[in-house]
Amino acid sequence: MRKSSIFWLFSILIISALFTDTLQARSYKMITVGGFGYGGETLISRTSDNHSIMKMGDGQFFGFGVEVKTIKNRDDLSTALSAAWLADWAGFFSGGLLSRFPLSLTQYYTINKWQFGAGLTYHVGNKFYADEDTGLGDIKFDNAFGSTLSLTYDLHDAQSRMGVQATFIKYKAQDYRFTNKLDGNNIGFFYKTSF
Repeated sequence: MRKSSIFWLFSILIISALFTDTLQARSYKMITVGGFGYGGETLISRTSDNHSIMKMGDGQFFGFGVEVKTIKNRDDLSTALSAAWLADWAGFFSGGLLSRFPLSLTQYYTINKWQFGAGLTYHVGNKFYADEDTGLGDIKFDNAFGSTLSLTYDLHDAQSRMGVQATFIKYKAQDYRFTNKLDGNNIGFFYKTSF
């Protein structure tokens, strides 16, 4: 509860600091992002039927947010605040669903068509929804803090970008069968648009 309160207070302070002057100057843009990630520790592995393997960092994601100039009159520095849904299905909609909601704050530095980013991510609503075949039952995970590093390439006037992102995060299960945190580190590939 305390971590959640600190995160929301931190988010409100960052947002108000970023938006006080920049929104009036129209130096912001809305963004959407979609992609997929691979990696992390194995949560389930079934070889009896369709060789289903689900890792904590795997999944497809779609999200939205806002990106603003960090400093007025500097087009090379920007900050993005985004929310997304990250999900993975074992065995193509059978075997269970692993669902997370990442909230991310990323600082970007742009050189020509390249954009380098480093940020923080906070995953909420982390849960594995099991079907009867897994034998695990549903598993909830605590909210988790992590960090990100990203690199994107401008495809068209900074309105569409292809990118790669490394996420470093661990999940703690609210389940006695998992005594250690599960590694959710992953590499993701994404497409970002702005308008």
